[in-house]
Amino acid sequence: MSTPYAMFANLLHNHSVHACILAVIINTMRMPRPKIELSNYSEVYDFYRDHKQGPKTSRVLYGALGLAFRPRVGYAEGARDGLASMLDSGRTVVLAANHTKGTDPCVIAALPAREEVLKTLVGNAFIPSKPSIFKNGIVRRLVDGLGAVPIWRDEDVDTTTDRSQSGSATKKFLATCIAKLDGGEHMGIFPEGTRNKVDPSRVQELKGGVGLMICRVTKVEQPAIVPIGVHYEEGLHGLVTPKVWIGNPSDEPFARPRDVVDWLPDQMQTCVDQAANL
Repeated sequence: MSTPYAMFANLLHNHSVHACILAVIINTMRMPRPKIELSNYSEVYDFYRDHKQGPKTSRVLYGALGLAFRPRVGYAEGARDGLASMLDSGRTVVLAANHTKGTDPCVIAALPAREEVLKTLVGNAFIPSKPSIFKNGIVRRLVDGLGAVPIWRDEDVDTTTDRSQSGSATKKFLATCIAKLDGGEHMGIFPEGTRNKVDPSRVQELKGGVGLMICRVTKVEQPAIVPIGVHYEEGLHGLVTPKVWIGNPSDEPFARPRDVVDWLPDQMQTCVDQAANL
C-alpha cells in the first residue's frame, strides 16, 4: 500500500474486479479530457466543475477500493445517527481527514462502499488530489471516476517562475469546488494540505481553504463537516490495516472561514487518537 499507483496496479491484477475496471477504462477512454498542466488550469477547472461520475463507473471503482482496503471503522457516540439524519434530509457533507500516507485518498474513498450510512456519496463526491496522479492515462480514468479534482500546491510548482499562474489556478480551484458543493456534491478533503511526515499522531496546522469553501456555499444549506482520523496498523507479514474513526458532524453553520479552522483541528485530533485505539 505504498502509493496510489501500486494500489491501482494491484486492483488491475485482482481477477474479481479486473473485467469491470477494464470496461470502465475502455468506456472512459472515449471521453476527451484536458491535459493536466498548470498552464492549462482554466480549461482543466472548466472541465472538472461540470464533470460527473457515471453511476455504474462509480459503483465499480468505489467497490473495488472497498475490497482492496477494507478499513476498520469506528464512530463517535451519536455520529452514525447524526450522519444518517443529515444525509437523509439531503444535506451535503465534507469529510475532513488527517493525511499521513499517499493511500489516504483511497481509504477515504473506500468508506462509502463499506459503510451503509455513507453510500449516498458514491458517484456524488469529489476529492482534491495532487496533479501527479493524473499523469498516467489509465490511472487518470480511474481517479476521474472516483471524483478526483487536481490541485496545484506550492510544492507542485516552481514558485519562482509560476507564482502568478499558481495563484490564479488556486482561485479557480476554490471557485470550482464551491460550484460543486453548491451543486449538491459531497467532498473529501485533507485540510492539512500535505502529508504529515513529522509526527503522524499529531494533526498539523490546517490550511484556510476548507473554511473558505464551506462558508461561500450559498445555493444549498452549508455542508456539515465530518472530522475523520486515519491510522495504519501493521500486522503479521507486513499486512497493513487502515483504521478510521468518524467523529460527530458539525451541527451549526459557520459564520466565518476562521471559525472552521478554529473548530476543526481539535475534532480531527480526537478522531486520530481514537483511530489509533481501534
